[in-house]
Amino acid sequence: MGKYRKYDMWVDEKPRWKVHPIWRGIGCLLLILLPIVSYAAAVLIVDANRTNGYIPIPRELTGPPQYPYLFANLIVTLLVMFFAFALLSTFYALLYRIIGPPRYGPLDSPPIKKKKVKRKKKESEKRILY
Repeated sequence: MGKYRKYDMWVDEKPRWKVHPIWRGIGCLLLILLPIVSYAAAVLIVDANRTNGYIPIPRELTGPPQYPYLFANLIVTLLVMFFAFALLSTFYALLYRIIGPPRYGPLDSPPIKKKKVKRKKKESEKRILY
């Protein structure tokens, strides 16, 4: 910044990229729905596990008698939320890569292409054929 230039000039610049309001709405909806759907899926998974006995559930995770399998449901809810978030992030990244804006804008210069330089092998690096 120069000696006679004011700081306020930088504040008034227009942002380059703005998030569309529909994406904010979708994010808010996912923030509310993802834990609810994950808990419902966790209840189904724990019930199926209890009837079929896929994985033995420790007694500590069964919880108090008023809320049977509460801790198991909460742990499975966190796992389902983690995997659902990873799946949605991967899907969004792929969709953004396909449909998103171009990598370089009109003001960007093209990438520099490197020339491949051939180097001479030293005498010690040459193979001796017998």
